Amino acid sequence: ADPDYVGDANPFVSWVWKYNILEMIEALYAYCTEQELNPAKTFVWMCFFCNNQRRWLRPAPGSAPNGVEVFGRNLTKIKRV
Repeated sequence: ADPDYVGDANPFVSWVWKYNILEMIEALYAYCTEQELNPAKTFVWMCFFCNNQRRWLRPAPGSAPNGVEVFGRNLTKIKRV
């Protein structure tokens, strides 16, 4: 992966299906501006892309570790929620 496009997540964003993607992009850009962050170096963790909540509700036998626990551990690594 190109190091210019990879980095630790700075903020966490919870996604809701009714959100408008353009509004989300504009909000993230405004956040970067207000916080004086470089948008090109602000890596966002959006739960929609990182968590399969459907599997949490109906885990398959022998499936991966508890998603909620894994999510919680990963979330603590992010400085801004």
